[in-house]
Amino acid sequence: MIRKASASDIAFQKMMEQGQLEHYQSETKFIREHGRVDLRKFRH
Repeated sequence: MIRKASASDIAFQKMMEQGQLEHYQSETKFIREHGRVDLRKFRH
């Protein structure tokens, strides 16, 4: 995301302005610390 934004990709620049980079980074950190979750377990 950072690379694309710095390459003047407007869509990625807008995502970063909206704070999506921080959200993505926190999700990535959670997955690294806790492992992936199998969402199929939560289907009804």
